[in-house]
Formats: sequence, C-alpha cells, structure tokens
Amino acid sequence: MLKVKILTKNFSVSLSSRVKGRKKYDYGGCVENVKKRDYDGYLHCLVFPEHLVRFAFAIKAFNLELAMVPDQARSDPKIAQMRYKFWEDSIEQVFKGKSKFHPTLMELSFAVEKCKLSKEYFKMMIDARCNMLNMESVQSFSEYSDKLMEVYKGCNLLLLQLLSEKSTESKPSIRGVEEFSRAQGLISSLKGIRYLAAKKQCEIPRTILKEFSISERDLFRLEMNKNLHNYVQQITSSTQEALQNGVENMRRSQDRKHLKVVLLPRINLLYNLKSLKKLNFDIFAPKVFERSPLLPLRYKLNSFFIQFYFLVVSVRFLFDSNLQQ
Repeated sequence: MLKVKILTKNFSVSLSSRVKGRKKYDYGGCVENVKKRDYDGYLHCLVFPEHLVRFAFAIKAFNLELAMVPDQARSDPKIAQMRYKFWEDSIEQVFKGKSKFHPTLMELSFAVEKCKLSKEYFKMMIDARCNMLNMESVQSFSEYSDKLMEVYKGCNLLLLQLLSEKSTESKPSIRGVEEFSRAQGLISSLKGIRYLAAKKQCEIPRTILKEFSISERDLFRLEMNKNLHNYVQQITSSTQEALQNGVENMRRSQDRKHLKVVLLPRINLLYNLKSLKKLNFDIFAPKVFERSPLLPLRYKLNSFFIQFYFLVVSVRFLFDSNLQQ
C-alpha cells in the first residue's frame, strides 16, 4: 500500500512493496535516490496509480543515473562515454532477462518484466545524454533547444507508455511529450548555468554565446548583464511557448487522460517561470529556483483532480457502452 501524508514542506511517505520474492532495498534505493536528487520527480511518481508507482520510480532513478554521469566524469569526456556505454550494455542485459546487481537495474528488470516498456526509449535517453557531451556541433538556438528536448523525451515517453500500457504512436501525444520535454530541458539549462558558473564551467554552445554576445568570463562573475538578461528572457519565452504547445497537444490527444499525469511537473516549471519574471530574470538571485513550500500540496490536489477525471471518463465509457447495447 502507498500511504501519503502531507506536511507543511514535504511528504512523509511510507512505501512498502506488495510484490513477493523481491528484496525491499531494490525499491527503497530508487525511492531514496529520487527523493534526494529530484524532489519534483519524487512527488511526480507518487501521483501515479498505486500499482505503477514502483515502476515510475525505477524509470526516474535510471534517468538520474544518466544525469549524474557528466558530474562524475567532467574532467574527461571519454570516461563519460564509457559510463554511458555501461548503461547501454546494461539495458541490453535487462531486456534479455539478465540484470547486474545494481538497485536501479534490478528495479528496471522488474519493470520490464511486468510492463510493456520499449527498449527504444531507454536507448533514446542514453543517446540524448551522450550527444550533450559534444556541444560544438550546435549551430543555432533552435538546434540547442532540440538537444535539450531529447534529453527528457525518452523518460517522458516511458512514463506515458507505463500508464497507457501500449506503444505511443499518436502524433498529438508524441508532440505533447516533446514540447513538455523541451520546457523541462530549457529550465534545466538555466539552472545548469548557475551551478556550473560557480565551478568556472560552461555548457552553453559557443555559437549561442556568440549569438547573444555573452562571454564565459561574464558568467563566471555570477552577475547579470544586459546580454545575459536577453538570453534568459529568450529561454523563458521559449519555455512558456513549449508549455502552451504541450497542453494544446494534450487536449487534442486521444490519450489525454494519461498525458495529464505525465505533464503534471509543469506545476513546478510554471512556478520557476513566475519566480524568474518576479526577479527580473536574474538567474543568480539567491531564491530564483527555490522550491515552493506548497509544491507537495499542489501535486496532491492535482492528483485528486486527475483521479476524479479518470472516474468520470470510466463512468462515461460504461454509460456509452450500455447505450450501444
């Protein structure tokens, strides 16, 4: 059973597996890792139907493992490539029914065994992260935006597939996931500027720096200037547009009831956009990316609305079926 108790600033969660014959620490390791490093993702997983929560945590935990690779091997890109190759080979083994003794891989094996998950989407996640190691090939802002979108696309498609229990082929569904993933990638890139600049590092492609007349030295001062301000405005504008496009495609999708769950983290993205505008797009302001204390409550309220929506859809389906008979 999954029990959720809302406190003022966070969830107090009691998680226990109802699956016999599995070691509990496999599940617990994934949950704690996601909770510690991606609290927004942690709250997102808790919104999933109870029988899918465990598998959602496994996917999120795998995404985190890939996201941590650059920090673990920032001094040498070749080491990062080797790490991604390790995860690629591990996914191959998972789909062959062979799993290494690793909490995330063991949980993924269980998820693949119980659910219809595509190996293609897992490989998409790895390839997208690997492509981010080489930013010199990026020639325009739109190309950079596409790369950021690809980083989150595979994970979101897996979550949608987990909910719908079938391959995602609907164009509005895929387009909705792509636009939402783009928004996630763009906001994440802004957070990355601040995080890396403090370490005298920069991941913005040189062509983009040149286009907006930004120098790495400007970033390393941890101070805003007119050119950086214009760049942040461009990112926030593109994020807002992507979120709107994602919602519009969700409404046109035949699978919108499941897309509602996948796109739920837009709550935090909208809060980030609001904070940026309030602080005049200053990404170095102390509280610009601070987590909202009401975030757990907002997730919980939205989960109630989603459950109510599912109930209405189910009742309507049964009513229509009876009329046809």
